[in-house]
Amino acid sequence: CSKDLVYLGKGTHIDHCHSSNKVRGLLCHSCNLALGHFKDNVKALAKAIEYLNKNSYEEDNPYQPKCNSSK
Repeated sequence: CSKDLVYLGKGTHIDHCHSSNKVRGLLCHSCNLALGHFKDNVKALAKAIEYLNKNSYEEDNPYQPKCNSSK
């Protein structure tokens, strides 16, 4: 998410591999939860990214289509 996590402040989590217990880095609370929900499954996360790329729109990304909206 690109948050500046150079110090262990409120909402900063130390991420680790659940099989080896090796520390991977620092994450914000939301990113830590997201990876937990994906259970570190790279294929599932890649499918979610693919879905978002196909169905999302960001003002600063001209390659993404606008979401269909009824507004």
